[in-house]
Amino acid sequence: MNEILEVKVKTNSKTRSLNKLDDGTWSASVMALPTKGKANDELLRLIARHYNTKPRNVIIKRGRKNPIKIIQVTYENN
Repeated sequence: MNEILEVKVKTNSKTRSLNKLDDGTWSASVMALPTKGKANDELLRLIARHYNTKPRNVIIKRGRKNPIKIIQVTYENN
């Protein structure tokens, strides 16, 4: 199953979190700084953990250098 997410990311946070908002978008906080893709990598791992899939199944489709990202997640529906 594929799902497309719109995620607003806050970097350099004290905690990691992923929350679905009332409007259907997502809000994520990651501890990494937005340098050399570290925050993006942490975001992909966070989303993969939420969907119980591998990080390679989570792809940034748009917004690699922007705090608002479009993410594609491929996972098995159990």
